[in-house]
Amino acid sequence: MKKSLLIIGCGQYGQVTKEIAEDVGYKDIAFLDDNNPNAIGKINMFKDFINYYKDAIVSIGNNNFRAEVFDLIDKYFNIITLLHPKSIVSKSAIIGKGCIIEPLVVIEPHTKIGKGSIIRAGAVIGHNVALPNYSLILPNSYIKDNYNDICNI
Repeated sequence: MKKSLLIIGCGQYGQVTKEIAEDVGYKDIAFLDDNNPNAIGKINMFKDFINYYKDAIVSIGNNNFRAEVFDLIDKYFNIITLLHPKSIVSKSAIIGKGCIIEPLVVIEPHTKIGKGSIIRAGAVIGHNVALPNYSLILPNSYIKDNYNDICNI
């Protein structure tokens, strides 16, 4: 059976997300985007696709807009989390729903990553860190050990 995925956002993050999805076995991948001709529709058309796509993920760089779209589609799709096969995630880490973990990311023990977060390539999240929902951690960043913010995952 082909695994189908609907990615909300067809821009730069969307393309990275598509490759990670392919790496973990998704074969039928489509996009919704308001400004990209490669998308199969606009974001507000998401209900037109609920019978075809069970899984979805929001791949939008703007944290506030990502949160808005996440909340909009959450009750209609199975919002997945994508972990690149070349990322390292501690078995005691808690990764929220709808996160995108790019290649060469290290997430150390007892860390909580809030839902809808994007952790970019090469980032290291130290032990006992709590990141808030819809965080965006840039490439090669280091979040120091014991950093805590409001994190409701």
